[in-house]
Amino acid sequence: IEQEAAKLKQSKVRLTQAATELKELNLSLEDKVEERTAELSKSEKKFRHLFTASKDMVFFSDNKYAILDMNASGSEMLGYSRHETSLLALRDIFRHEGDVTMYAKMLELDGYILDLEAEFKKKDGSTLYVLISATALYDEQGQVVGSEGIAKDLTRLKTMMEQLVSSEKMASVG
Repeated sequence: IEQEAAKLKQSKVRLTQAATELKELNLSLEDKVEERTAELSKSEKKFRHLFTASKDMVFFSDNKYAILDMNASGSEMLGYSRHETSLLALRDIFRHEGDVTMYAKMLELDGYILDLEAEFKKKDGSTLYVLISATALYDEQGQVVGSEGIAKDLTRLKTMMEQLVSSEKMASVG
């Protein structure tokens, strides 16, 4: 009986030690989770600020090129409400179907697009000239699941260049 009592006493001591170690590990884990949560929150705030404060169009699309999200600047550039842009796909805003195909092929082949000039169709039918940079988004298996892009409005610059060319032609003629 004494041996059994000693074994039980030893087991109780080991159990108490294990419980103490578990509590310490749990506290350490909780601290790490809290620290990572704070880091993620800080990172998300930076991203959210960039997304909302950018004067350029920032958009996310899925692998079928449906627009998942677009910042307010993008909606404003196109003349749509934020709700309306969530119902659009890239093929709805690219003026030329071939540009959507080129966008998709470049992402598929290279994984990114750098400075693709394109024409977007605004809600009122007018043209928005843009310079697009985009990156493909991948899942764990390496399959493209969508893209994130930025489109810079070149309309004013394009108009000014056309006016300059026109005035140079007029000067050379007359």
